[in-house]
Amino acid sequence: SFNRTQNQPRTSVRVSFFYALEHQGEPECSSVLLLVGFAGGLQYIETMNQDLKLFYQMVKNTRAGVLDWLESLPQSTFLQEHPDFAFGSLRNIYLHIADTYLGWVAEAGLGHAGRVLQADSARDLRQIFNWVDDAVHQALETFTAPDEPRTRTLLGPLNHTQRWLILHPITHEFHHKGQALALARILGHPHPGSPDTDLVPPV
Repeated sequence: SFNRTQNQPRTSVRVSFFYALEHQGEPECSSVLLLVGFAGGLQYIETMNQDLKLFYQMVKNTRAGVLDWLESLPQSTFLQEHPDFAFGSLRNIYLHIADTYLGWVAEAGLGHAGRVLQADSARDLRQIFNWVDDAVHQALETFTAPDEPRTRTLLGPLNHTQRWLILHPITHEFHHKGQALALARILGHPHPGSPDTDLVPPV
């Protein structure tokens, strides 16, 4: 589907496009009309994806600080299980975060095969999140219908969009990051508070 530019109503692009299709060959319908609608849609898509690229870069910068902190912890703390926390350990929480990105973005969004994720150290997590970054980058370069409704069957039908495939794993990461910080505090290794774990400033 074709969407609007920043300053052009969505309906004008759609009407222009469909009018061009219905009146092919007629003098009043030039190929320029179709190209205007097509270019407008591409500009809107590029603007949307550029915003998400900038946002995801801030997410990556924030995550880098957390991975630095995880790497500074004793190995036993990184792997220690706690029965009162979902996924049990700091290692398992971050594997779950990465697996969610890859499941939605790489597998559901890009059609990639699934990966079995294993990590014995925070350094291993860095490589896994490199795979995550590659998948998100590819998605933002190739997703062309960010708000087009789609349905995927899991336990039941799930309505979603390409934009949701990017944003859901991001919000999910921040949810579980809070869980990881709480677990580390209980284990006697609280995060020092810097750098910020919410969202680091862009500059």
